[in-house]
Amino acid sequence: MNFEHLTILQMFLSLITGLGLGLIYMYLLWKTVLYLPKVKSKGRFLFLSAALRIFFLIFFATVLSFGEASRFLLIFIGFILARLLVERQVKKSIVQLAQNKKRKKEKND
Repeated sequence: MNFEHLTILQMFLSLITGLGLGLIYMYLLWKTVLYLPKVKSKGRFLFLSAALRIFFLIFFATVLSFGEASRFLLIFIGFILARLLVERQVKKSIVQLAQNKKRKKEKND
Protein backbone atom coordinates (compact mmCIF):
# COMPACT_ATOMS: atom_id res chain seq x y z
CA MET A 1 0.00 0.00 0.00
CA ASN A 2 1.48 3.26 -1.11
CA PHE A 3 0.43 6.69 0.15
CA GLU A 4 2.95 8.60 -1.97
CA HIS A 5 0.48 9.21 -4.82
CA LEU A 6 -2.01 10.94 -2.48
CA THR A 7 -1.73 14.63 -1.69
CA ILE A 8 -2.16 15.91 1.84
CA LEU A 9 -5.58 17.27 0.85
CA GLN A 10 -6.69 13.87 -0.48
CA MET A 11 -5.53 12.18 2.72
CA PHE A 12 -7.32 14.78 4.84
CA LEU A 13 -10.53 14.44 2.82
CA SER A 14 -10.39 10.64 3.16
CA LEU A 15 -10.05 10.97 6.95
CA ILE A 16 -12.93 13.48 7.06
CA THR A 17 -15.02 11.10 4.94
CA GLY A 18 -14.30 8.33 7.43
CA LEU A 19 -15.26 10.60 10.33
CA GLY A 20 -18.53 11.42 8.58
CA LEU A 21 -19.31 7.77 7.87
CA GLY A 22 -18.45 6.91 11.46
CA LEU A 23 -20.77 9.57 12.85
CA ILE A 24 -23.60 8.42 10.57
CA TYR A 25 -22.97 4.81 11.63
CA MET A 26 -23.09 5.74 15.33
CA TYR A 27 -26.23 7.82 14.80
CA LEU A 28 -27.96 4.88 13.12
CA LEU A 29 -26.83 2.63 15.97
CA TRP A 30 -28.36 5.07 18.47
CA LYS A 31 -31.61 5.13 16.50
CA THR A 32 -31.61 1.31 16.57
CA VAL A 33 -31.24 1.30 20.34
CA LEU A 34 -34.04 3.83 20.77
CA TYR A 35 -36.41 1.90 18.49
CA LEU A 36 -35.62 -1.51 20.02
CA PRO A 37 -38.34 -1.48 22.75
CA LYS A 38 -41.02 -1.05 20.05
CA VAL A 39 -40.00 -4.18 18.12
CA LYS A 40 -41.42 -7.65 18.75
CA SER A 41 -38.57 -9.66 17.21
CA LYS A 42 -35.58 -7.95 18.81
CA GLY A 43 -32.96 -10.45 17.63
CA ARG A 44 -34.00 -10.23 13.99
CA PHE A 45 -34.21 -6.43 14.20
CA LEU A 46 -30.72 -6.15 15.70
CA PHE A 47 -29.28 -8.52 13.09
CA LEU A 48 -30.87 -6.68 10.18
CA SER A 49 -29.89 -3.29 11.58
CA ALA A 50 -26.26 -4.37 12.05
CA ALA A 51 -26.14 -5.93 8.58
CA LEU A 52 -27.55 -2.78 6.96
CA ARG A 53 -25.19 -0.49 8.87
CA ILE A 54 -22.16 -2.61 7.93
CA PHE A 55 -23.29 -2.81 4.29
CA PHE A 56 -23.81 0.97 4.26
CA LEU A 57 -20.35 1.54 5.72
CA ILE A 58 -18.48 -0.82 3.37
CA PHE A 59 -20.42 0.27 0.28
CA PHE A 60 -19.87 3.99 0.77
CA ALA A 61 -16.27 3.56 1.94
CA THR A 62 -15.53 1.56 -1.22
CA VAL A 63 -17.28 4.04 -3.50
CA LEU A 64 -15.69 7.08 -1.86
CA SER A 65 -12.21 5.52 -1.88
CA PHE A 66 -12.42 5.17 -5.66
CA GLY A 67 -11.21 1.59 -5.34
CA GLU A 68 -7.84 2.62 -3.86
CA ALA A 69 -6.71 0.62 -0.84
CA SER A 70 -4.80 3.56 0.65
CA ARG A 71 -7.88 5.80 0.60
CA PHE A 72 -10.03 2.98 1.97
CA LEU A 73 -7.58 2.56 4.85
CA LEU A 74 -7.68 6.29 5.60
CA ILE A 75 -11.49 6.22 5.55
CA PHE A 76 -11.42 3.26 7.94
CA ILE A 77 -9.04 5.14 10.27
CA GLY A 78 -11.43 8.12 10.20
CA PHE A 79 -14.30 5.76 11.05
CA ILE A 80 -12.39 4.41 14.05
CA LEU A 81 -11.59 7.95 15.21
CA ALA A 82 -15.28 8.88 15.03
CA ARG A 83 -16.18 5.80 17.06
CA LEU A 84 -13.59 6.67 19.71
CA LEU A 85 -14.76 10.30 19.89
CA VAL A 86 -18.40 9.29 20.31
CA GLU A 87 -17.47 6.65 22.89
CA ARG A 88 -15.47 9.19 24.89
CA GLN A 89 -18.32 11.71 24.81
CA VAL A 90 -20.88 9.12 25.90
CA LYS A 91 -18.65 7.98 28.78
CA LYS A 92 -18.24 11.59 29.94
CA SER A 93 -22.00 12.08 29.86
CA ILE A 94 -22.65 8.88 31.83
CA VAL A 95 -20.05 9.78 34.48
CA GLN A 96 -21.44 13.30 34.79
CA LEU A 97 -24.99 11.98 35.12
CA ALA A 98 -23.91 9.52 37.83
CA GLN A 99 -22.10 12.25 39.74
CA ASN A 100 -25.14 14.55 39.55
CA LYS A 101 -27.40 11.78 40.87
CA LYS A 102 -24.96 11.08 43.70
CA ARG A 103 -24.83 14.78 44.67
CA LYS A 104 -28.59 15.05 44.54
CA LYS A 105 -28.98 11.97 46.74
CA GLU A 106 -26.42 13.30 49.27
CA LYS A 107 -28.17 16.67 49.28
CA ASN A 108 -31.52 15.02 50.08
CA ASP A 109 -30.04 12.91 52.90
